[in-house]
Amino acid sequence: MTTPLPRLTRHSTMAALLALALTVVVAPAVTASPTHTGARLMSRLPGSQVEVRAGHREVQTAPILPRASVRRGGPPSATIEVEYNGFSAKARAAFQVAVDIWEARVVSPRTIHVTANWTPMGAGVLGAAGPTAFYFLSDGFVYPAALAEALCDCQGGAPIEISANFNSSFPDWYLGTDGTGPAGKYDFLTVVLHELGHGLGFLSTFSVAGRQGGWGLHDGSPPPMYATRYDVNERSARSGGNKLTKTQLYPNPSATLRTQLTDGSVFFGGAEVVAQNGGRAKLYAPKPWQAGSSNSHFDEAAFPTGSADALMTPFLDNGEVLHAPGALTLALFRDIGWSTNPGS
Repeated sequence: MTTPLPRLTRHSTMAALLALALTVVVAPAVTASPTHTGARLMSRLPGSQVEVRAGHREVQTAPILPRASVRRGGPPSATIEVEYNGFSAKARAAFQVAVDIWEARVVSPRTIHVTANWTPMGAGVLGAAGPTAFYFLSDGFVYPAALAEALCDCQGGAPIEISANFNSSFPDWYLGTDGTGPAGKYDFLTVVLHELGHGLGFLSTFSVAGRQGGWGLHDGSPPPMYATRYDVNERSARSGGNKLTKTQLYPNPSATLRTQLTDGSVFFGGAEVVAQNGGRAKLYAPKPWQAGSSNSHFDEAAFPTGSADALMTPFLDNGEVLHAPGALTLALFRDIGWSTNPGS
């Protein structure tokens, strides 16, 4: 039996936020502008909740916990246990289908625990989900809770790896699981699948505040900043581009890095993604920077509605249905440390 990793004491500077966003596109398509979180470049932590509005999901803080050893192996799938609070039978059934899809695709020797609440959240809010903590592993990277525990086969300091809230009063949900995607409705199963993807690790720590861009997480003490494996696979161009975490070229933080993050040429360059995509995969990196969307999604234009790899793009059309992660998303998951099963 492994000894649970203790939770670190929060440092006062860890109150900074990092945003992720899934924009709901209402016909005719409109994009709402996410509110900048005001993150301090040297004190950012992605965290526990990603708030989903018509254009904005906001991540609150979560701790980085102590270092553990990386281990390999495990069962041929994952077990995801969900504590459902307040869901109707139909909403719960749709949520569970999304859970089943991810269980069949990722591999972990540890049970992934999710707390899910079906609750009123205000006009325009769809829901929220994300990792509850991040952990050091012996390879020197920081990982979201579910992935860290899969790699070290150990239990983190908190009993829940992913937390989630979805809006019971949102009027335009489609709660079916048949994939029909009625016009004017937003497919709940698709949104849950997308959100759980962020909770499992599809996220960047890069951010822009004012005239500077930066990246990284810290443990409540002064720098150094620690990168995730997602971070170190972000590059400045489709081919021949440099890693954006290369501080000799792009100091952290710096105006130089801000320029790179907002020039529309940020790509994910992990070996698995390159093999699957026939080259680096374009990330959503508009100018100006969109806190809540930039860098933490595949690019909408590169993977538009109808693409098999569109689940983790920042925009969702009403009537759009995606009931599989897609082969490219699974390739990215392998690049950040997950073992995955065949399929899309």
